[in-house]
Amino acid sequence: MASKNKTLVKMTSTGTMPDGALTGTYFVIKKNPKNQKAKGADGKIRMKKYDKRIRQHVVFLEKKMPSHSK
Repeated sequence: MASKNKTLVKMTSTGTMPDGALTGTYFVIKKNPKNQKAKGADGKIRMKKYDKRIRQHVVFLEKKMPSHSK
């Protein structure tokens, strides 16, 4: 049986619109907390992906997922 130790992580774009505002583009991935050595110095994931709003490749940084209120 598969272990349930993968967590969801929100990846947010660092790209900016021509007026200087952030694009707000994000996507969600699954992160295995056991594989920390392949990350940056701060332990966060960084990926270079395409941002549709500005039509460029930019760096996406890992951000914390908002907690769900019940």
